[in-house]
Amino acid sequence: DSHPAAPRQTTPLCIKRAAMSLASAARVSAARLAMRPRPLRPPAFAGTLARRWQSTVQPPAAEVPLEAALPASDIPAAMPSAPFVGSVPWAIKFEFSDGTKRHAFQSWLHTLPELRRRHGPVYRMGLPGLGNPGSPSFIINDPREWMKILRSEGSHPFGGVESTWPLRTWLEARQNPTRMLMGNGEEWKRMRVPMQRDLLAPKPAAGYVPCMAEAAMLASKAAASQAADMEVFLSRASFDLFSAILLGRSMGAATGSGRDVDLKFCEDTLNALRMSTPMQQDLWEILCHKVFKVETAKLTQLMHLLDEAFFYARDCTKALIAKRDAAAAGGPALTSAEANSYLIQSLEHRDPEKDNITEDELKEVILLTLFASVDTTASLIGWCFVQLAKAPHVQEKLRAQR
Repeated sequence: DSHPAAPRQTTPLCIKRAAMSLASAARVSAARLAMRPRPLRPPAFAGTLARRWQSTVQPPAAEVPLEAALPASDIPAAMPSAPFVGSVPWAIKFEFSDGTKRHAFQSWLHTLPELRRRHGPVYRMGLPGLGNPGSPSFIINDPREWMKILRSEGSHPFGGVESTWPLRTWLEARQNPTRMLMGNGEEWKRMRVPMQRDLLAPKPAAGYVPCMAEAAMLASKAAASQAADMEVFLSRASFDLFSAILLGRSMGAATGSGRDVDLKFCEDTLNALRMSTPMQQDLWEILCHKVFKVETAKLTQLMHLLDEAFFYARDCTKALIAKRDAAAAGGPALTSAEANSYLIQSLEHRDPEKDNITEDELKEVILLTLFASVDTTASLIGWCFVQLAKAPHVQEKLRAQR
């Protein structure tokens, strides 16, 4: 259950200077590259855009057949793009409609509405670290356009998780079986289907929802006292919600009543996610990883945080499984919440003949879920808060239902 510390490799100065020179050259020549006609390599979903990108501005009376999809090259470019650096050179001093100039990629809350007003709900630009190095990324900010993709993507859909190369690098380095979930082929499907079934089907959900609701109630009571740092509060509340689902108990992270080791897991997870997301689009990190094959100090630190988080999650699953085995041997029984937890239910209902996933793989999937759920759930709750803040009448309805 432990891994030797990865040897820390410092990046040679000559490589760093070469990378900086490459980035500088790219900025100088990016305009020339953008002016040259070059074929675009559309992503897998490009052919599924069933209507013209302008269509959602004034929705037509009837759907246009899938065969009428435009080629990817006809989708408007919000900014020019160059290999590896993407649209970064043009984003650094992006001019907004109010006349101000600032880095577009560091002001997404202002950039995305601005680009939609200019180019419609579907457009393309180069985002370093996302997609293929030489291909643009397609931005879709209309749910009606996105639903076309979801309905047409087939049995092996593309997911944003495939672009999270820092997490994927760690999973591959540790030979973790859940690295298959970072792709979209048959191995992904083999592990994903049982996970999806046991987590989202109505029957298992009816078992774990009461414990999740109790964790939400306890977290809600602590929200007002932690309003000064909602990012941390939402991360801890999300940890409580998913630990209730997966393990059948709230960790008390949101209320501050949890054990030190529980709070440390939250902190390690939060720090890892804070590092991982910017690293995905950091030109220096991308060059070191994909071109020079060098592990930077930042990547080494991230891998250490991920190790700590997964060691904790593995200890939690082992403790609950040991309690289940002890109960079967005549020891204290599991609580109702523990018995209905995702972990216990998944292990109890796994059919070795029908489910093409081993028990060890299933345990690792649960570990990854406990880690990955913190950021995604916190983001969802955060946006719910934003929308509620804009709709006082909805707040009143919720208070009336409480």
